[in-house]
Amino acid sequence: MKNVIFFIGFMGAGKTTIGRQLAEKLNINFVDLDEQIEKSAGCIINQIFAQHGEDYFRDLETKELAGFKNHVPTVVATGGGVVGREKNWELMRSHGKVFYLHADWDTISEIQ
Repeated sequence: MKNVIFFIGFMGAGKTTIGRQLAEKLNINFVDLDEQIEKSAGCIINQIFAQHGEDYFRDLETKELAGFKNHVPTVVATGGGVVGREKNWELMRSHGKVFYLHADWDTISEIQ
């Protein structure tokens, strides 16, 4: 069953902000994928990259996405690089609906 809404897009596009608001409005769970990875790994993403490299981080990301199969209704804000791995696309499409949030560069640069 496809119970998960995945938000993808560039950093600063509003995935977390809009995801939280939508989850609250729908009265369902919200997960920030990067925060979930940090919780599972027991350290922050910068440490994961520094100690193990990007491939290891992407493996953790894919593992977390796989966990959304038959998941309770949830809105998920993904990290900006999640779409760089085909397996992640497959997992997101098979577990739910994927929405791309677009923000123009001027808007993103104002936020940063």
